[in-house]
Amino acid sequence: MNQSSSETHLLLGTGERARALRLFGVALIGTPWLLSIDPARRIVSLEATLAAIGLGVALGIVAAVGLVDVDLRDVNDVTASVVALGCICVVTIAVWLLVPQQYIGAVIQFSLAFTWAVPVTQLLYHHYRTPKSS
Repeated sequence: MNQSSSETHLLLGTGERARALRLFGVALIGTPWLLSIDPARRIVSLEATLAAIGLGVALGIVAAVGLVDVDLRDVNDVTASVVALGCICVVTIAVWLLVPQQYIGAVIQFSLAFTWAVPVTQLLYHHYRTPKSS
């Protein structure tokens, strides 16, 4: 384990593994909350559900691998929060406008697949990328 002296706790550190474990925790905590929403438990059509899950997993893997080397420690916290909230608002409005009401469950299933694909991909990536100590 190559942890710097500033990393005292596995989840509170600033390293890649700590970030992946925090994302895994968010997925673990967020899954029951997303599944408690009624449309998430309704399967509109098998094709829409499979497409949503497949697209969520694919985009989750792309996001995890694409952002693996991005270091956001130098970004201002207020700026990052405002940009994140702005992006969430834009995506939410786009989903409301573009996705028919009967397919909202597929959007939630996409969110679940994406939410799990990112941390699992990051954990696997760091597990196989990190050299083993002898």
